[in-house]
Amino acid sequence: MEIFYTAAMTLNLLCALVIMVSGIQKQESHFLSLALLNVLVFLFNLFSWQLHASTTLESIIQISRYQTMVTIIGLPLMTFTFGSWSKYKYTKQLTMALSIAVIPFLILNFLGDSSLRYSGETQLVQFTSVFGNTISLLSGETNPIFVGIHIIFVINSLMLAFFSYRLFRQEKNTVAIILAFLLLAQVFANYIGYKIDSLELPFFYVGGLPLTLISVVCLVLISSRYKTNIEKLKKGEQQKADIDKAISALAIEVSNTDDFQFYNKTALNIQQLFKTKFVNIGIYCEGEIERRIETLSVINNGKLMENFSYPLKNTPCDEVVGKDICIYENNVDKQFSEDEWLTNQEIKAYIGIPLFNKQKEPLGIVTLMHDTKYQLDLNLRSLLDVFANRISAELARDNLAKKLKMLAYYDYITKLPNRAHLLEQINLSFKRNAYNQTNALLILVDLDNFKEINKVYGYDFADDILKEIGHRLKIYAGENIFVARNGGDEFAIIIDQLSGDKTSLIEVNWQAISAVIKAPIRINDQEVIVECSAGNVIYPLQTDDMHSVIRYAESALQQAKYNGRNQYAVFDKNIQAVFERQQIILTEVQAAMTDNNQLHMVYQPQTDGDGNLMGAESLIRWISPEYGFISPAEFIPIVEKTELIHQLGYWIIENVFKQLQSWKTAELKTPAHISINIAAKQLIHTDFVPKLVSLCNEYQIIPSEIVLELTESGILEDKSIAIASLLSLKGHGFMIALDDFGTGYSSLSHLKDLPIDILKIDKSFIDDVFSPGTKQIIQSMFSTSKHLDLDTIAEGMETKEQVDELLHLGCTCFQGYYFSKPLPAEDFIQWRHLK
Repeated sequence: MEIFYTAAMTLNLLCALVIMVSGIQKQESHFLSLALLNVLVFLFNLFSWQLHASTTLESIIQISRYQTMVTIIGLPLMTFTFGSWSKYKYTKQLTMALSIAVIPFLILNFLGDSSLRYSGETQLVQFTSVFGNTISLLSGETNPIFVGIHIIFVINSLMLAFFSYRLFRQEKNTVAIILAFLLLAQVFANYIGYKIDSLELPFFYVGGLPLTLISVVCLVLISSRYKTNIEKLKKGEQQKADIDKAISALAIEVSNTDDFQFYNKTALNIQQLFKTKFVNIGIYCEGEIERRIETLSVINNGKLMENFSYPLKNTPCDEVVGKDICIYENNVDKQFSEDEWLTNQEIKAYIGIPLFNKQKEPLGIVTLMHDTKYQLDLNLRSLLDVFANRISAELARDNLAKKLKMLAYYDYITKLPNRAHLLEQINLSFKRNAYNQTNALLILVDLDNFKEINKVYGYDFADDILKEIGHRLKIYAGENIFVARNGGDEFAIIIDQLSGDKTSLIEVNWQAISAVIKAPIRINDQEVIVECSAGNVIYPLQTDDMHSVIRYAESALQQAKYNGRNQYAVFDKNIQAVFERQQIILTEVQAAMTDNNQLHMVYQPQTDGDGNLMGAESLIRWISPEYGFISPAEFIPIVEKTELIHQLGYWIIENVFKQLQSWKTAELKTPAHISINIAAKQLIHTDFVPKLVSLCNEYQIIPSEIVLELTESGILEDKSIAIASLLSLKGHGFMIALDDFGTGYSSLSHLKDLPIDILKIDKSFIDDVFSPGTKQIIQSMFSTSKHLDLDTIAEGMETKEQVDELLHLGCTCFQGYYFSKPLPAEDFIQWRHLK
């Protein structure tokens, strides 16, 4: 027995030490935990030896506690060791769960009168082993709690079996077999231990033997691995000894992938190593007419030459690119007499190595050429493949970088630099000009009414237009002129380091760019002419912030559009302030529509000459918590230029409809009709008429109770569509009023075409009603409206004298402060004119 335990413990310590050192070197956690397991087995064997040698009940109970403790600790540690070895992703979680599960058992092991294995009274039993020596043993009734440890042991065994299966799947057959053997041997060892505890087998505890044997096997495997590594190292050293110092220098250069001179250094190293006169590295280019090689590096006797390109046809390279290595030891110039380069350089020997990417597509070629007969050293033949693979990898990386840069920095449709590239160029240009105390010009060009081209001809046709304009602008670009697509139908031109009069320069470039874009474009037998507007900003002169350059150019572009399109504008800080105010208003009004405390409707009475209520005009009011009262005259025109007008328009309509419905529900007397102002964008929108009808049905509003007010200029923006919508609205019963009548360019000539019911005389005529000329114009308006059977409303009435004069001229309906200012709904419904 003493010999067994001494040998086993010695092996345990030796295995623990060697396995721990290997685990530290390889940074493998499962080796470190296996080393710790060997320490536990050492302790188990030590305590087993001491237990069998004990002579008092007190000492054997204490040693039994230690032996049980070591056994319990070993269960989660075994799970971690082989779980990590099989790379099971939940190993740490399982180990933690088992560790938590065994903690109560460890505590109970030291709280009772005996170890956790026994309950009740225990006694010291001695017997003679099969080897003839006297062995002590602790005997007693089995503790029911210790059954829990057996359950954990079964769970641990199942996990070990699972880990063994995973190792087999990972083709780690040796470790899997070792683990399976450990599992079976541990079960057998536990059975032996059970027989010894039952006094049925006169033997000593061998529970640590399976893991000791496994560790010895691991020790042998580690030694074998060290031996294999040493043999590989010796073989590598031998191979390294066969390589010239030049090869070592070459390897250093080849590994330096960050050097932009990679191809030159690599070609030079090849030339020095293989001692040929020429070494060329080239990329393969497949054009529509011919296949060519563009050289990246040309080395002649250790000197770098200028790059060139050549067609593949009738050259030995044609037999290499996309195929296989090709070697001509002599007279290659005679075999390819049409290859002028070979003839001119008097090349006799030729070696060509093809370059491929991972998809086996041709990338290029490496050529070694000599002016005398040349035989390739067979010992260096494999090195050509090393060079070819390394150069191929670098070419593939370069190609990928170019593709990624193309995707990241170039527009897909026009192939021009995109917005990201533009921003980068502006930053570089800004810094350069700031440093040189010079200026650059950014011209932001927008195609006028390009949405109409999309609408009429379709997106594919519009994309072709963009391609053509992009092509023209690309030709316009030059050494100091950078052209990009900013997005949508916007293009950007940077003219760097301006010289001369800036005003003249802007004018000249505008004329040139405008002419380039306006030239007729023919696509699929369809000819179109595109006009443009432009915004200009000079930087750093007009801004000391590079991030504001595009924003300022956009501000100037907006001004050019506001001025009537087909022209340019130069950035002005005052205009920028207006533009920023507009952006604030657009943001705030959108938020206001969801806030019940900001927007509200007021109603201005429309009366006869005596002040009797005939109708009302609904008007929107906005009180911002941050900016206070914001006039409709300011925010409505801003909103009308954007798609936000649809959202605001429906908000107004629904609020008026709700109010009208509320009055009806309360059985209050409502005006004969209520007017709602409609923007041109709303009128020509395809969903407007059906949506308006739907809202009438939802709020039980009769269409004849609603007057839709539109301005003449709004209707004439898209006259045909507007008239079609107006006819549809009248068909449903809505009345149509022409607001601000008389302010248009040719109002009277349009009246016969417009399906309207009411003319509203603009306030500017009312203010000047006592002027003879104005009076005659107003009389003609009334005459025209009477002839066309239209009602009239005079707006802006402020005095009784104005009312009397207009009554005299034939007006029957009035609206203005003389009768009432616009009123909140609750005041309007109670309003009566005080005569």
